[in-house]
Amino acid sequence: MFDQEILMNHLKGPYKGIILLATAQDANKQIYPLAWGIIDAETNRSWMWFLSNLKDLIGDSDELVFVSDRKNSIENAIAHLFPRAHHGYCVWVSARAYRYFVGQRYNILTNNNVESLNSMLRHAPSLPITCLVEHIRYTMQKWFYELRASATACSTVLSPTMENELRTTFEASTRLQAHGLTDNLTQVGISNDTDIVDFSENTCTFHEFQLNRMLCVHATRAACLRGKSLYDLCSPYYTFEYWECAYGEAIYPVLHEVDWIFPAEITGTPIYHLVYVVLQVDHPHNVSNLETSIPHGSGNALAAVDLVITRPHVRITLYHVRCKQHFVREWLKL
Repeated sequence: MFDQEILMNHLKGPYKGIILLATAQDANKQIYPLAWGIIDAETNRSWMWFLSNLKDLIGDSDELVFVSDRKNSIENAIAHLFPRAHHGYCVWVSARAYRYFVGQRYNILTNNNVESLNSMLRHAPSLPITCLVEHIRYTMQKWFYELRASATACSTVLSPTMENELRTTFEASTRLQAHGLTDNLTQVGISNDTDIVDFSENTCTFHEFQLNRMLCVHATRAACLRGKSLYDLCSPYYTFEYWECAYGEAIYPVLHEVDWIFPAEITGTPIYHLVYVVLQVDHPHNVSNLETSIPHGSGNALAAVDLVITRPHVRITLYHVRCKQHFVREWLKL
């Protein structure tokens, strides 16, 4: 499916951060995770990084639709990286709101898929990051294996959920009246509440048919009048072949560290140590040496501390805190 949902979830462990999620929907209308990312803060740069990696995976297409919260950083990144795609916001709307959206949004009007993943991982954000990543990987491995088995056992033309939807839609359509207008146009409805189905474009004035790429009650009733196959009018994305193909690849465990292959951009990146530097204490003398700048016997005095990256001619400050000096002494022992 080409509908993507984007959302984030905050980490709750000692090392704060944010999980970014991108999901799609498989042929059985189930959540299909596409990408996970962990960032330190939600910024324009972090969303650009995350969505540029997503673009490497799925590319850009005029059939691609994003659904997300109303965040400028997401909107800017999508507009820059996916100029051909459509972007909609999470909304709660009536059925008639289908007519106001440009692009094939299928049945996705909210970001409930991502919210469901957040609920499934509600305890995981408190884990250390490496354990969190392994938890996500294992969950996806188990998930893909079980769904691959279900898809392989499917014996219907469409996935089970879509077969049930088509059956329900067909039963509801039998209560509607249908009249031919031209070779391709059919009027369907009851009394004055009617819509027009056009099989030359596979559209309906109710707009659900073309947006969901699945037969609505009007298109179903018109197809029966015209003697058309209902399956031929459903999107191939809903067939069991697409469902099976979505889970065709296995998710493997992480190899032993001795077997890891690191890309050049990782091995070529220098690693700099973090250093706690005491800038000042509430005493008149200047602080110049970490060993002597903390006066003994004044553990309750306040000190200003920076966590910095230092290398020749460069100093990058990460955090600035004020705390009691006896805490600083403990940090300096690390």
